[in-house]
Amino acid sequence: MGTPDECSSARGAMREAGWTIGGEMVATSEFGVFDLIADRAFWQYQHGDRLAALTLCAHGIAVAERAGDEATVRFLLYTRGRCLIETGQVDAAVVCADELLARTEHDEAPFWEAKALAVRALARIRAGAVIEVVDLLARVWSLVGEPDGRRYNQASAVAVLANGLRTAELYEQSHALTRRLHRLVPPGFDVNVVAQSMRNLCEWGARLLILGHDREATATFAELASRVLLLRRMSHGAPGENGLAADSAEIVAMVGLGDPEGALALAERVGPALEAYRGRPEWLAATCARGLALTVVGRHAEAEAVVAEVRPETLTRDRDVWQTAVDAVLLQAARARFGDHPAATQAIAMFRRVARRTWIDREQRFEALLSKVRIQELVEESARATALSSRDELTGVGNRRAIQEFVSGAEGPVAGVFIDVDDFKWVNDQHSYLVGDAVLVRIAELLGQHARDEDLVARFGGDEFVILPAPGTVMTALALERLARRILAGARAADWDALAPGLSVTLSVGVARVETAEALFDGLSQAVREAKRGGRDQVVVVGG
Repeated sequence: MGTPDECSSARGAMREAGWTIGGEMVATSEFGVFDLIADRAFWQYQHGDRLAALTLCAHGIAVAERAGDEATVRFLLYTRGRCLIETGQVDAAVVCADELLARTEHDEAPFWEAKALAVRALARIRAGAVIEVVDLLARVWSLVGEPDGRRYNQASAVAVLANGLRTAELYEQSHALTRRLHRLVPPGFDVNVVAQSMRNLCEWGARLLILGHDREATATFAELASRVLLLRRMSHGAPGENGLAADSAEIVAMVGLGDPEGALALAERVGPALEAYRGRPEWLAATCARGLALTVVGRHAEAEAVVAEVRPETLTRDRDVWQTAVDAVLLQAARARFGDHPAATQAIAMFRRVARRTWIDREQRFEALLSKVRIQELVEESARATALSSRDELTGVGNRRAIQEFVSGAEGPVAGVFIDVDDFKWVNDQHSYLVGDAVLVRIAELLGQHARDEDLVARFGGDEFVILPAPGTVMTALALERLARRILAGARAADWDALAPGLSVTLSVGVARVETAEALFDGLSQAVREAKRGGRDQVVVVGG
């Protein structure tokens, strides 16, 4: 919304001022050093210049990749996927979404995975793959969780989920999500959320009107009118994109609430500015509403000309509601111009039956979505339970079961590092078991900082830990010795006195590389015993 200089995206506002929720400043590490490129590309996408956005995405990805700026690459891939969908390049959008998904494999937070899946869902909606779309939206729903407003990518994932629900005509659920999100996010993002909720309400009200559900439609259009007022208040009545979004939604609300003359007057006033956004949701909604208003006031030929102009822009599956609205206007105009011919009456009845059947299908899609969400939650609960069974409860690293599973498939030479806390009984006796537990947690964190992502860090038992390179990876005894010495140095440099005055902790570290997995722990035990006998606080290597 607004101009580029206004830094319209929520990311820009957060990058400059941070995102403060309830007095707590949230770190903006979600953004990369080249985020201004991503911000500009997304602005171009939002403002309808898809080709310019795609070009900037291509150049920006190349620059960010070379610089190792993974965060910016992800934002640009996301924007590219959205642009490809809007330009009808559905297969390319799916490829883009899958590339983004592949980059989320090791993420702790699931929000990028959710956004990648949501982009794929939006692309597959255009392809008419309804069953797959329901599966994808269910996965996204289970991944985003309950929004808390503290993380940009969670809020962004919720917003794109709401967009997917809208395009699948699950309007109630989309509306509920955007209302909840609007109460949480800071200025900058909230304007986008309100604009998105207005698009949802426009389509929802139009669908209800087509079905003849007049009471529900009136309530929906009344809600839309209140959103228009909210957006005008948030943007202080200033012209520009926010004002145009409010104008287009107000045209729709006026028609839905029985004021076609007022809608036509407003459409006449803002028509030239709105025309600059041809093809966008706001333009579609306002132009279809204008066609209906012309029909209501008896200007049938004009109505037919207006909706004939809109029809080519509605011929994608995610804009079915506007294609149906165009058909409804044409039917009403024909009936008004040529009278109640039996064929026209029959055509209108048939049209209503098909529309209602579509609405019933939509409700079944939601039931299927809820079922799949629950199944997904059960699967994830099971996965979490399995993960917990392989985790040490105190330190969060692997446990003995994780060690057994990790080495069970190992073939050929294997290696590892064994870490034993020196005189740990003295730590417990002199400083308490609580301090002893804190020491073990701190050591687990130290090991995690030095181990590779693919290595297993696990608690072998008591005050003993291991680091095991993944089976099949090549790591020489020399490389393991260097790792062990970095761990030893880290323990020596740690501020143990912060845990308890007078606390001192040292480690005995053994490194072994042996020919079989069965011999690994014998070799590691031998190395640690030699480190203990040699005076502790040292590294001993056995094998080669």
